[in-house]
Amino acid sequence: MKEFLESLPLRTLECDMKNPIASQLFRIWKARKGNLDQEFIQYTPHLLLSQTTQRLGDSPELLMIGRKTLARSAFGELWAHDTAHAKAHMPKRFCSYVAESYWSAQIHLKPQLDHIGTHISAATQQQYWCYTRLILPVITRTGIQLNLIYSRET
Repeated sequence: MKEFLESLPLRTLECDMKNPIASQLFRIWKARKGNLDQEFIQYTPHLLLSQTTQRLGDSPELLMIGRKTLARSAFGELWAHDTAHAKAHMPKRFCSYVAESYWSAQIHLKPQLDHIGTHISAATQQQYWCYTRLILPVITRTGIQLNLIYSRET
């Protein structure tokens, strides 16, 4: 199967009944003007929380991996419990492949919505994953920029 990364217009989230969590997260982000807010808390089981990236072509370090995330199911429980080293256990090719959207979200402070197809060495085997990913750049009350990431298999 072919690997791809396709940027999708954010307006698809305005009326996407197939992806209600992503739609609701985007609505909250817009209503809060990109500020991290307690309204996101109910969605934490479905989210990754990451730092910003240090350079173009690099994906960010993960700070939190929700228990119902696609990443957890792809890479396994042991991986998910080691957030300090989670990125180190991900295939470098995969990290660089999906990194551009993180950089764009960080630089422009605007959400990114992607449709991704890629081969991932998952917890036990090589698998092909096709999913949508929403990156929401958020600012904390103290001015720290982070990313909330929601992915859903398609």
